[in-house]
Amino acid sequence: MVKKTKHIALLFFLFGLLQASAQQVSIHRLSNGMTVWLNPDTAESKFIGYVVVKAGARDCPNTGIAHYFEHIMFKGTQLIGTTDYAKEKPLLDDISRQYNRLAQTTDPKQRTAIQLEINKLNQQAAQYAIPNEFSKLLTRYGGTGINAYTDLDETVYHSECAPQYIEQWCQLNSERFINPVFRLFQGELETVYEEKNRAEDNFGVQLVNHLQGMVFKGSNYEFPVIGSTENLKNPRLSDMETFYNNYYVAGNMGLMLCGNFREKDIIPLLERTFGRIRSGEAPRRQPIDLADFSPERTLKIKIPFPLIKVSALLFRGPTPRNHDYTAMQIAMRLLSNSNNSGLIDSLSVHHHVMYGMAAGDQISMTREVGLLGVAAVPNLPFGSKRKAERLLWQQIDKLRRGDFSAESFEAAKTEYRKQQEQRLEDINSRIELMAGCYSSGMDWSEYLAHISMIPQLKKADIVAACQRYFNNHYLLIHKKFGKYKKDKIAKPPYKPVKTDNESKQSAYAEQLALTATPTLSPQFIAFGKDVETRHLAPQADLYATPNPRNDIFQLKLSWYQIHVQKPVHMMSDLFDYLGTSSLKKQAFAARLQALGTTLKGDYTLNRMTIELTGFDKNLAASIDLLTDLLKNPKTDRPSITTMKKDARLGEKFFDKDMESVRSAVLEKIALGMNSTYLQDMPTSELKRLEVQDIEDLFKSAQNGKLTVTYSGRLAIDSVAEMLKPIVSPIERQDYTGYDFNVEQPEHTIYLYDKPDARQAIVGTYTVLPPLDTEEKQARFTIWQRYFSNGGLNSVLFRELRDLRSLVYTCSGIAYTQSFKARKNRNIGYFTVAGTQTDKALTTLSLIDSLQNDMPIDRRNLQNARQSELNSINNSRPTFRDQPDYMAEAVLKGYVEDPNKARTSVIKQTTDEAVISYYRDVVQPAPRSYFIIGNLKAIDRKALERYGRVVELKKEDIYR
Repeated sequence: MVKKTKHIALLFFLFGLLQASAQQVSIHRLSNGMTVWLNPDTAESKFIGYVVVKAGARDCPNTGIAHYFEHIMFKGTQLIGTTDYAKEKPLLDDISRQYNRLAQTTDPKQRTAIQLEINKLNQQAAQYAIPNEFSKLLTRYGGTGINAYTDLDETVYHSECAPQYIEQWCQLNSERFINPVFRLFQGELETVYEEKNRAEDNFGVQLVNHLQGMVFKGSNYEFPVIGSTENLKNPRLSDMETFYNNYYVAGNMGLMLCGNFREKDIIPLLERTFGRIRSGEAPRRQPIDLADFSPERTLKIKIPFPLIKVSALLFRGPTPRNHDYTAMQIAMRLLSNSNNSGLIDSLSVHHHVMYGMAAGDQISMTREVGLLGVAAVPNLPFGSKRKAERLLWQQIDKLRRGDFSAESFEAAKTEYRKQQEQRLEDINSRIELMAGCYSSGMDWSEYLAHISMIPQLKKADIVAACQRYFNNHYLLIHKKFGKYKKDKIAKPPYKPVKTDNESKQSAYAEQLALTATPTLSPQFIAFGKDVETRHLAPQADLYATPNPRNDIFQLKLSWYQIHVQKPVHMMSDLFDYLGTSSLKKQAFAARLQALGTTLKGDYTLNRMTIELTGFDKNLAASIDLLTDLLKNPKTDRPSITTMKKDARLGEKFFDKDMESVRSAVLEKIALGMNSTYLQDMPTSELKRLEVQDIEDLFKSAQNGKLTVTYSGRLAIDSVAEMLKPIVSPIERQDYTGYDFNVEQPEHTIYLYDKPDARQAIVGTYTVLPPLDTEEKQARFTIWQRYFSNGGLNSVLFRELRDLRSLVYTCSGIAYTQSFKARKNRNIGYFTVAGTQTDKALTTLSLIDSLQNDMPIDRRNLQNARQSELNSINNSRPTFRDQPDYMAEAVLKGYVEDPNKARTSVIKQTTDEAVISYYRDVVQPAPRSYFIIGNLKAIDRKALERYGRVVELKKEDIYR
């Protein structure tokens, strides 16, 4: 007994050390003035690096320069990405001068002449360029997730890396900021055009851009990050150079490192590498001068959905550095929270409105201006916007009067604390927090103090803060039916840029290769060791990992079965309206909220999942509530009516979203009538469903094979004991997955008309033989990464985007059976690319030719192999994900981590094996084709060369 006590005490002492290390961030300043934030975490298989530049769209309003420059930062430097910079530079200087001339010229003929001269110079300069050498080098040395983003206040460059290569990571990521070169700018210019056109097809992006313009009118925050069409057409490379000189200086840049490294070893390395960046401070920013909000003029936001109405109130709120920030975050959770137990949540739960919500930090778009918002969708079809506004104000007034219970107040504080601790436990969210704090000028200790003050907040603090911020200075926003006019940028008359340097490397790369490079050995999950298991009952098992970070548990129950012809969409909504026989929804949610537990559920074609997250001390009580919900589910007719209306709205929304249409078209081509989009219950049949039908469906879903996963601090046997009421023996069904055979291509081109689309989605479809051995799987995986899924380094990306600027995104998608026993099935493989509609056939023809005659580059093949190994290492599941990872693997028929065998075979797979796989299997395989977009702009006669034309309608792809 004494030994056990000491063991437990030691265990929790070690847990405490790990938790402290997760929160510990040391801040250093290099000799050049660059700020470095370090958060070592040796429990991880990787580290993540962020370089944050405090310069964004607000510093170059409406020009798009910050975003343009972010793209250029992937094109290399005077040392990286060039065979001979001395010969390349005069041509690049001339290109810059020509772009300046172009920006000053309005005559169309003169502009065309200048553009043709730019194109000629680009062709000449490209003879010295090595495309994407920077990203190739990062991949060669353990990197994944190589990307960047530009926001209103900052630009962030980020990637993940295996710890063995931290020396090379620092060398490369510091070098890129020292002498960047604006090479291959023509391609990036056209790529940004594609990005702009793509955004025009996303009504959500359009909505946010117009809302941003209204909310921040008259300030530097008014304009979208990508800039105006007119400015995009007239870029000045000299302006970008000025932007770089002003803002990309060490005193305006921060390096965030989080993950597996040793702090004592890394400081000298950072000084040798990042310490070389040019010193200096950024120009002083002028404060944002934003006019007071006023409700006198209602703002109208166009949304292309009839029937539904929307009313929203938007208030100025505190920023994270303000002493009221925490109080207002608690206030927003009193209005709306994860369990739908808030004051505004109650409006929809009691059917006064169809939907209601409140949001604080989730909608803050800037570092300098805080926002608080509440919104409601009135009941269909005759609900009133004015009534919805009165209801919103009634709930806000309750906060301003202090008309909320002590229990709900404590529950809101508990939920907020839990959310903050969860953000700290994972390195991906932790480094985002670090970057956000640095960018907004907040010290890490300030952020931790913000968390520590949560328990000290009093009710009076909430009331006072709500009275300050929920005032008469607000914006009133209504939905207006309609569409915004889409802007389109036509491409200049440029010919594709060609380079013969794909297989070459710079002198810098050759020198970097001399650095000692350890062999990457990915880490794997040890089944039964890293993850403990317990058999609970027939067809019911528990998988668990200890939580080394905090006292928060995560418990997930997944019942596997196929729900064909069931109201899948409605059943996912059910969790917003489900209570028990003894506790109505609001009371049930309040009980969970009081425990600090969050419940969320999901119902899909393959399974029903319920996830609980809370504090270990309240796990037993949380499971008791869950047991009541499972055994005695109760909803009501008004809730079912709302769920039916939501399903009908989902049907109307479906073809407004290009990505949903794309996914449904591909599934129709590959799976035929087995497409998951055709397995749901038709909305025309939903009207027949009654309350009892829904409750019975919820109960019958519990007859599926049950997998329970847990991460927390309780012993697995204690958790198993708590689960007994839920897993009491019943006859559960076995589960072998969703079965399908991919459809054979039939020399066909499939069309789907999207008349209002600015872009088209095009691609090919083929069927490949089964991947029934590890060797075949490895060959396909390396080939796929080389050809389509290697990001910046893939053949498709290089040919379609880098050299010809036809697309913004392109990739490959494979339809495979996930269960090991079904690896003897053929697989379906798509190439997918988004392009301008008038370039659809050009793009499709090029993809087809690349599959017919794929360029072979052995250095890039080696990179593809390394990229796959990097991905295996850098995506190793965290302690939260490990139980699910093992449970899924066991369900699919594996007895050990599948990545272990994959890694071994990938290392042994030769270039010749991959090339043979392409030539013997992929190249001769028959293909079908598809185009999704505005068919009026497509030459129908030209389609005949691709085969029989089949035009799909909405009813063919979606039910």
